[in-house]
Amino acid sequence: MLTDIMVINECQNKGVGKLIVTSLISELEKQIKEGESFQLEASPTANNRNFYIKCGLKYKPENQDGVYLWIRK
Repeated sequence: MLTDIMVINECQNKGVGKLIVTSLISELEKQIKEGESFQLEASPTANNRNFYIKCGLKYKPENQDGVYLWIRK
């Protein structure tokens, strides 16, 4: 579960948050072994769902309110 990715105001809208999330996803992809799978979930707040979608997570409102990403090898 990914929660509370916060970037100070002066650094917002400069790609810092996206770098944090995509770096985390990249590291998770390296750790997953062949035949394994991992689901990363996030609970967007304050209308930041689109931020997570831009980072590669998926949103399916019929399944859940949050966003997610399956990492499989």
